Parts: sequence; structure tokens; C-alpha cells
Amino acid sequence: MDGSYVWGDGGQLETTSSRARRCLAEALIQEGSSGTPIQSWTQGLNRVAQALVGGYRLNQEDRREAALGQETNELLANHPAFTGMGAAPVPALPAVSPGVAKSALTGRPSNHIYSNDDVSPLDPPSGVDRDAAIRTVLPRQGIKVRLA
Repeated sequence: MDGSYVWGDGGQLETTSSRARRCLAEALIQEGSSGTPIQSWTQGLNRVAQALVGGYRLNQEDRREAALGQETNELLANHPAFTGMGAAPVPALPAVSPGVAKSALTGRPSNHIYSNDDVSPLDPPSGVDRDAAIRTVLPRQGIKVRLA
């Protein structure tokens, strides 16, 4: 999965490689701090070594992420679009008076407010239009229609 990412602790973006390194370091720390009984002194030494190596790798990953974050912040701080220097001005939209555009269905201005007596293009058909719709649509669905 190219371009995949995971949100890590604190809402930080983590790539799959940094997530894998972090998981490996956390697993080493967990193995090293296990409370299961040991059979010999070499097992105890192995646990101590695992905890130390896991802590070292986790610290390296934290430092690497902090360096990347600092580099990103420096790039953003020096970018012309964020400093206000060299940024292209945003063109203004042309002024259009409200109501100039007319609806294609009603011929009324687009900002027309319908009253209770007006027929809205969003209303369902009524009267003759409703009867014509019933005569054409329902028979196509196999429904027999008998209008009064």
C-alpha cells in the first residue's frame, strides 16, 4: 500500500517504516521488562539487554521524528506563501447584482422567494400535470390506473 500512513501517539503522522521501527523498539522493551521467571543468569542478562536496546532504538526514533518535524517547520516558516512575500494576489470575483440570473424553468430571478400560492419547481405535480404523470408512469410499472 503506497502512501499509507498511521496516526501515532499525540496525533503525529507516522509512515509505515517509522511505525515498524517504533513497534520493534516497544516489543524489545516489553520483552525486556517481562515478569516471567528466568531459568539462568543468561536469560536475565538477555532481558536487560533487550530493554536497553529497545529504549535506545525508541530514543533514536523520537530524535529522528523531532528532527523531521523541525525541518518541516523551518521549510514552512521560510516558504513565500506563508511569509507574505511573493505570494500572488487572489483575483476578485466579478460583481454580479443579485437576481440577474433567471431560472430556466420559471423565468423568475434566482433569488425569488416563493409565497404559499406560488408553484415551486420543487413541488410534486398537481392538477393536470399530476394526472398526466399518473397515466404515464404507473402503467409503465404494470399498475392499472383509473382516474375519475
